[in-house]
Amino acid sequence: MVTISRIKSIDELIHRLWNETEYPIGVWMGRGAEALELSGGVEKTQLRNLLRGLSPDGRPTFAHSVDAPDVPPGLEIALNAPKSVSALWALASERQANEIQACAQGAAETASVHAERALYWDATGLLGQRKAAVFAVIHEQVSQDQNPNLHSHVVACNFDGRMDEMNDGTIARVRHHVDFVYQRQLRHRLEQNLGIVTESEENGFRVRGMPRNISNLFSQSGQLTLGLPHELFQSWRDMAEKAGWGEKEAGKLLELRNEQKQFTEKFDFKRRQAAVAHILSRRFSQLDDSHDHDDVSPKSDSRTQSQGHTY
Repeated sequence: MVTISRIKSIDELIHRLWNETEYPIGVWMGRGAEALELSGGVEKTQLRNLLRGLSPDGRPTFAHSVDAPDVPPGLEIALNAPKSVSALWALASERQANEIQACAQGAAETASVHAERALYWDATGLLGQRKAAVFAVIHEQVSQDQNPNLHSHVVACNFDGRMDEMNDGTIARVRHHVDFVYQRQLRHRLEQNLGIVTESEENGFRVRGMPRNISNLFSQSGQLTLGLPHELFQSWRDMAEKAGWGEKEAGKLLELRNEQKQFTEKFDFKRRQAAVAHILSRRFSQLDDSHDHDDVSPKSDSRTQSQGHTY
């Protein structure tokens, strides 16, 4: 799910982002960030300055300042992975959890690239060039209630004044576009990189095989108050095991899906091989009508084709 809102308070935003996770994972994105030579992790001071219309080091180099009450600092785009994905991440082994987290982060960063295109599609900016956005993409793993929640905050800084007159219709269009890209990217990465099977549902998708009651279990506010990561993971797994699910079941789900993915890839490769052989045999048969190529044509196996189609 993706939401977009105008930033009303810079201090509130900074405080919230750096308090959800003690050490949030941040990265600079956008052509504007490249022009400003922003690299490495996102620092609070840099983000605060850019939201105020200043240079990253605090110099008043831009033509406007958002200290004025009628100038918006920017937009906050929140990208939340489906509940079933966050639940699988919380219950998986460390290696598998890192792989799931990488899929979510990659999808968010790709979505931010498309957000820049949607925001600046028809605008010209400084020095006669297309305006470019500066995005701070902050990746986090838990909600404010300390429940598992893979999500990213994409903070679009209004450092060049592009967002001064942005109306609700434009924001809605950008939200729809970014939501489509994020959902599609995340689903593709989970399926192709990890072999996780998903299924469509209203407003998105879910991990097939993940019980809904486990996904909902981690969405109940105020369930957890512990602060250390290993204690959080242990608490999540204890809660899930009481409900009939845990790390063992999550591991089986991922392991099974990976096996199915490998089987499907091998099957598809053999089928393509047979198809190529069939085409070549037909070409050679034009030179020698007596050449029998029936044995190399793809054979129909209803059981194998059914499995390949499902996964």
